[in-house]
This record gives sequence, structure tokens and C-alpha cells, in this order.
Amino acid sequence: MMSVQLPVSMIVLFDGHRSKIITIETLMEAFTFFLYPLTACILLILIHAYFGIHILERGIVFVDLSLAQFIGIGIACSVLFSHGSAMKYVLSLCFAILGRPHPCSFPP
Repeated sequence: MMSVQLPVSMIVLFDGHRSKIITIETLMEAFTFFLYPLTACILLILIHAYFGIHILERGIVFVDLSLAQFIGIGIACSVLFSHGSAMKYVLSLCFAILGRPHPCSFPP
């Protein structure tokens, strides 16, 4: 059995029965391609966290946004667990009822 020495700048990826050789230059090119979108995502996360902290410090809670997030979770669960369109509406309605604010939680 003969072994082949690969240069340090090459990586071998095994995908099932095939192998693929990727050079470091290809990986660096992919990294530089995704560098700006990655930076934008990190900046957006930091900006949203900053604004979210200040909004919560002021005691402002947007009920419609939180309700929309609960409905989104219901739709995601319906896609995950079933493929029927009727189940999508049922689960989104159940999560909307589950996520609605309780009337006793409001200050007088």
C-alpha cells in the first residue's frame, strides 16, 4: 500500500466514498467572501442587543412583536412536526393563545 504525502496547504475531506482536496487558498477565498456579511451580522446583533436593553429598561414591551414571535414558533413547530396546512393554522393559533398577555399582569 502506497501513501501519498500532501502539501501542508491542502486538506482532504472525506464525503462518504469520495474524497475531495481543498487548498488553504480556497478556504481563505471563501472566508474573505463571507467576511463582510459576517461582520454585518455581528454588528446587527450588537445593535439589537443594545436597543433591546434600553427598551426593557424603560419598561416598554411591544405585545404585538412578542405575539408575532410566538406565532412564528407555532408555524416552525407545525413545519417540523407535520406537513398539513390546516395544522399550521391550528398550531399558530395555539401558540398565539399561549403567548397572549394575561389581563391580570397589567398595572391598574
